[in-house]
Amino acid sequence: MNSFSTHIVGILHTEVCLQKLSEERDVLQSTDIDLLEVRLDALPHDCSMREWPLPVLATARDPREGGLNNLSLQERQQLLTAALSWANIIDIELASAKEFAPLITMAREQQREVILSYHNFQTTPSLHELEVLVSQAIQAGATILKVATMTNSEQELERLLEFQQLSHPLPVATMGMGSLGKISRLRLAAAGSALAYGWLYEPLSMMPPATQWSARELGQRIKLTKN
Repeated sequence: MNSFSTHIVGILHTEVCLQKLSEERDVLQSTDIDLLEVRLDALPHDCSMREWPLPVLATARDPREGGLNNLSLQERQQLLTAALSWANIIDIELASAKEFAPLITMAREQQREVILSYHNFQTTPSLHELEVLVSQAIQAGATILKVATMTNSEQELERLLEFQQLSHPLPVATMGMGSLGKISRLRLAAAGSALAYGWLYEPLSMMPPATQWSARELGQRIKLTKN
């Protein structure tokens, strides 16, 4: 994924999502959705034998950064190592990059993209702190940096927008959470965010429905904005 244009990501996080995906695999290919994110921390079984209608991004989220089912570091390592056999992209928390260094190396050797992600559920840090994340991600082997921060004020969203609009040596994906989370997806996509996330089939239970887009609607809105 070496293009800096926005790719729409549809999140799969329940058994119902996987079932509906199998029923609509041909339909999805004609939508604006580019990637599927498989939330391994939320799904109860192995996904390795599935056939995917679109490129897949796999993550097993750290409980400290919004992960479900309280997975241990070892459990997350096992899930993501297995995912290398079927996922095009893996997403690991930047804070865990040291522990996942062998897996990051393996992913790069197998020509997989590596997202290193940062989540802040309290605020949007200063511009300087956000810029430091870029250097840390590159040093740790990222091909994409994802930054998700709380945006309950216009000032926080403007700070995230300013960060997105800077010139970065690798693709950067930004997204807001909180009361301005929904509008942030459109504004940050317009500012050049590499990825824009929306739910596929079911909203995420860990976030208020009013702060989320469906991936289909998000893709349509972003497409209209850029035309």
